[in-house]
Amino acid sequence: MRNLAKLALLLGLVLALLAGCDARESAATALAGRATSASLGAAASGVMLLFEEQEAGIEPYKTRFIVTDHYLRIDDGHDGPDFILLDRLMGRVYSSNSADQSVLVIESAKHEVESPLELTLTEDRLSLESPPAVAGREAQHHAYFVNGERCYDVISVPGFLDPVVVALREYRQVLASEHKRVLPYVPADVLEPCDLAHNVFAPARHLSHGLPIQEWRPDGYRRSLLDFDPDYYPDPALFTLPEDYRQYTMGVGMG
Repeated sequence: MRNLAKLALLLGLVLALLAGCDARESAATALAGRATSASLGAAASGVMLLFEEQEAGIEPYKTRFIVTDHYLRIDDGHDGPDFILLDRLMGRVYSSNSADQSVLVIESAKHEVESPLELTLTEDRLSLESPPAVAGREAQHHAYFVNGERCYDVISVPGFLDPVVVALREYRQVLASEHKRVLPYVPADVLEPCDLAHNVFAPARHLSHGLPIQEWRPDGYRRSLLDFDPDYYPDPALFTLPEDYRQYTMGVGMG
């Protein structure tokens, strides 16, 4: 997915290199995938959100989030085999890729890792001249800082689609657990305080004031909410992993 942050991409690259570019298929994750494929029966109600995202140097693109009590699916708005799926009950993220017909599996786990850089986190609430109202709720603007550097701005709506906020927090926490696992192997000279805070040690602090409807970073990344449907009934097949795709996890020091 194009919306992964720079540090997340870097950690993934380091993870692949340390694995000797030899990701081994795991029988356990293959079984877990089959369980996911079979676990959703009749259609469950959920919420759909459609965002527009933009990064420096590329055209804006759409990102769709579908949230149910069991799953969070992230895709480009199409019902194809390229998507990210969070199994909320298992605490597991799947990334399905049609290019090589594979599914990367990320397990949630606790890793006791200290930040290699000192991180002082602060935030400011800023005034909005004409605060937008969404579903009758007034938006707020917060800026997030690390070591005095402005890293992230968010316009969020308190009390708006709170179940979605919970799902997004769960998703980011699973990714952060994987980032913590490989962090000791990342060269110190490429680490940045903003990335460490946002992707590893405080991955959900920008969700603390409600659902973000606009987000932006100094590097040119932006995300804006275009549309939402609080009474969305997704096709159960959207939460099914391709049965013929190879599933794998990427580990450090695998022999």
